[in-house]
Amino acid sequence: MRHMVFYEEIDESEVRPAGLLEEYAALSRSEVERLILGGELEDVTCPACGSHKRETAFDRFGLTYRQCRDCLSLYASPRPPESTIYDYYRNSAAELFWHKAMFPATREARLDRIASARATWVCESARELLPNARRFLDIGCHQDGFLREVARTGFFEDIVTVNPLVEVADELPVSVVADRGCVEPLPRADVVSLLESVDRAADVGRLIQGVVNALPAGGLCFVTTTLGSGFDIQALWGDSPIIFPPDRLNLLTVEGWEALASGAGLEIIEFSTPGLFDVEIVRRHREAVRGGLPRFLDYLVGGRDRQVRGEFQQFLQKSRLSSHGRILLRRR
Repeated sequence: MRHMVFYEEIDESEVRPAGLLEEYAALSRSEVERLILGGELEDVTCPACGSHKRETAFDRFGLTYRQCRDCLSLYASPRPPESTIYDYYRNSAAELFWHKAMFPATREARLDRIASARATWVCESARELLPNARRFLDIGCHQDGFLREVARTGFFEDIVTVNPLVEVADELPVSVVADRGCVEPLPRADVVSLLESVDRAADVGRLIQGVVNALPAGGLCFVTTTLGSGFDIQALWGDSPIIFPPDRLNLLTVEGWEALASGAGLEIIEFSTPGLFDVEIVRRHREAVRGGLPRFLDYLVGGRDRQVRGEFQQFLQKSRLSSHGRILLRRR
């Protein structure tokens, strides 16, 4: 299994400006109350391993998060159905703020550091592992910059996006398939991308099975996700500033992803946690609340210098302990 480590310095504020992130979180809270809490909510088992065994972890924006006792994944339950989540991303003031304020303020960094890097990962890996791939399928795209970068490479003959959460520019050579809720069956493709799509899926098992059905034997699925086993999530738990529904209904652990992939007949080719911000997120939380951390963590993020914090972040990457996950799956 591949495991990539990245030595790169980037300030979190370049992609998550603190003031804008706080405003987005506040809008998300109010819009979850308005658009989600009053509607249908369904209790679910662990979206990773299917276990019924769980304990209550914390509440966020009126939704309860559970922790699976078997794979330790975090997930919101009860939760809204796929159609409600789709409508939320199309109609909420929080999403309008993201696209009108948050994204423009971070456009350059996001395109250069995120969209371009992800497109390179997808296309170079596909060129190596599946050189005859022709059709690329993205599910739940949240910014069309990624699709633009994939198209720019010219590697795929056909690019399709299903239920994008953003308007895809007309000039892009991309076919759009949209349906309120799940598109079933998914269009057939050689390569699929799920960029944070699993995090916000109402039914993870259904989504993954749909991907498996869309892929041929040897087909590839590229995933980016927030991991419940990551350092900042484990350290801050319900106080984490990056856990809020419906963006992150599911925070699977490394073990949860292994169970999910195995159960779906998918081989893990790469499992990396190339996150850069875990330590910084915890440090900023310490500053905001003036302590509140276990003694060692308080010393690590507050008493040691930038070099030590950076070296600890590299350790998290090497040990698959960052909360940012990058996973490459292959259908058996």
